[in-house]
Amino acid sequence: CKKMIKAWPNLPGDSLIEVLKGALDHYLDNVFELPLLSDDAFAESFDFSRDDFVRTRAALMSYADFCLGMADAAEILAARAVTRPRRAMLQKEVGEWVAPLLKRNHIIGTAAGLSGVEPDKAESIIDRFTLDLDNLKHSGFGEGFFPPFLRLEDSLLFSPHAINRLMPERNLLYYTLRTDQKRFDNVVSKHLEPALLDDAARYLAAQPNVEVKTNHNWEQGEIDLLAFHEPSNSALQLQAKAAVPPQGARMVAQVESRTREAADQISRFLELEPSAKDSIASAAFGRPLSAVTWSSGILARSCLGTQKAWEAIGGCVPLNLILLRAAVKHMQQSGAFTFANLETSVEDELASLRTKAALGWQNKDFTLLGANINLPLLDLDYASIHAFRDQAMR
Repeated sequence: CKKMIKAWPNLPGDSLIEVLKGALDHYLDNVFELPLLSDDAFAESFDFSRDDFVRTRAALMSYADFCLGMADAAEILAARAVTRPRRAMLQKEVGEWVAPLLKRNHIIGTAAGLSGVEPDKAESIIDRFTLDLDNLKHSGFGEGFFPPFLRLEDSLLFSPHAINRLMPERNLLYYTLRTDQKRFDNVVSKHLEPALLDDAARYLAAQPNVEVKTNHNWEQGEIDLLAFHEPSNSALQLQAKAAVPPQGARMVAQVESRTREAADQISRFLELEPSAKDSIASAAFGRPLSAVTWSSGILARSCLGTQKAWEAIGGCVPLNLILLRAAVKHMQQSGAFTFANLETSVEDELASLRTKAALGWQNKDFTLLGANINLPLLDLDYASIHAFRDQAMR
C-alpha cells in the first residue's frame, strides 16, 4: 500500500493484485455464518446464488481492506513527510480513502472481476446494500439495517468498515422484507422454517440411536420435529419459529409474537393424556411405543423475544441451533443422554454462558439536544460468547 500511495494515481498492478487476492482468499476461507435458507431456496428467493453472494461479498470486503490499507499508508507517509505541502496532500488522501467516493461501475466491475461473478449479478447484490436517495422505496433501509453504500448520481460513497460489518445474509432477507413484502411472503418466508428444521433434524439424526421425523400431523395440529431416543425411551417435540433475526423493538415484537404462538401449539400437546402422546409417537415412528418420557422445546433462529416471551414458554425448553448443539454435547459428555435431561442441560449451558459473558451493567452518559441522558447497558464479554458458539459448532 505504501508503494501504491507513492505511485498514486498510477497503481502498480502487482501490488494491487497482491493486496486484493490475499484478502479475497482470507475472507472466503474465514467468514462463516449459519445459512438462513437452503441453497435451492436462496436461488429461488433472489436472482443470484449463495455462492455468487459469498464471493461478491468477499471481493467487496477485500476492496474495503485495500481502501483502509491505502489510508493507513498515507497516514504513515504523512507523518514522515518533510515538506508541508506533501504532508497536506497525504493527509487529504487519508480522508479520501477512509470514506471513498468512487464510480459505481468501477466498484461493480472490480467486485465482479475479483470474485468471478457475472457483472449483472454483482450489480444486483451491490444494489441491495445501497441507499439511493432518489429511490428510497427500493433502498431497503430502516430499523435493523443501514446499507454501507450511498449512491450519488453515478458514484458510490461508502465506509470500508461498514462493508466489513453490514453484509450478512440476514440483511438480504431484511432488504426483501422492506422492499417487496409480497415476494417475501410468497417466496422467502416459506423457506425460513424448513431451513431451520433441516439444520436441527440433520444434527439430531446424526446422534447415536436418535430417530427424527419432521412435520408430523396429529388431530390438533402439526409437530414440526419429533426426535426419539430408543435406549432411554425419551422423545423431543419441537415447534420451530423462524424469522429474520431481529434488530430493533418492532422486529423483536414480531419474533415474540411467533414465540407465543409456538407456546400455544405446544400447550395443546402437553394437555394430552400420556397414552395419547404415546400414540402420536407410535404413529410417527411406525411401531408401538409406550411410557415415553417427553421434552418440549421452541426452536428459534436467533432469539425468542422479551421477558413476556420467556414467561409464556413455561414448561418448554428455549432453543436455537447453537444452544441445541451445546446442550446435546453436554448430555453426551455427562454419559447420560436422554431427552428427559435436555431442559437441565440447557439451563446448565445458559448459566455457564451468563457467568462468563455477562459482566454486569454500565451506565453510558451523553447529551442530546441539551438534555443529559443516562443509558444502562449490559456489559458483555463477546470473546466468551464467540468461544461458546465455536465450541458448540465443533
